[in-house]
Amino acid sequence: MKKQTKKTQKPVARRWSIGIFTSKDTGEPVVMYCSIKGVIAPYLAKKVTSKKASLQGVYKNMSYAEARAKLLGPKLIRAAAKQPAAKKEGVSRKAA
Repeated sequence: MKKQTKKTQKPVARRWSIGIFTSKDTGEPVVMYCSIKGVIAPYLAKKVTSKKASLQGVYKNMSYAEARAKLLGPKLIRAAAKQPAAKKEGVSRKAA
């Protein structure tokens, strides 16, 4: 009898094409997927103000979180952390 060995899978090289857009709802910067030219997909265009990214990059061989952090840079990440989350007016949650 032959011994069955498991095949080891090599990690897949990933490529992220992401850009910074402005949200229609809050007006804050939002990171979304886009084409290599920086144009957002039609189904995502409803959520942003413009179809062209203000800042865009293509990152290879890294996770999405790493690519997003590189795109935003340390200044934008710190600024976003300091600002409190925007609350919708008239909507409140109460414990039952």
